[in-house]
Amino acid sequence: MKVYLVTYDLHVKGQNYTDLLAKIKENAAWARLSESSYAIGTEKTPQQLYDYLNINLDSNDQLYIVTITKPYIGRGAKEVNDWLENNLPSSYHW
Repeated sequence: MKVYLVTYDLHVKGQNYTDLLAKIKENAAWARLSESSYAIGTEKTPQQLYDYLNINLDSNDQLYIVTITKPYIGRGAKEVNDWLENNLPSSYHW
């Protein structure tokens, strides 16, 4: 499983927002990092995930898909930190 940071900025919250969140949460493995960013575990490539999430967005909306791996650093809710620790692959071996 690969893990991606999905971050977005929608020009107008509405149906596009609801549709995007539903698509994000269809993935079995996900954690909400902040109001408009999620970590998503999937077998899709970044392009496949982008195409899947982008389909209902407007041309003035923003959407980025970024591969994330360990090591990482951050601060947030314990359940999010635990999710990252348990799901992020290592970018290199020690």
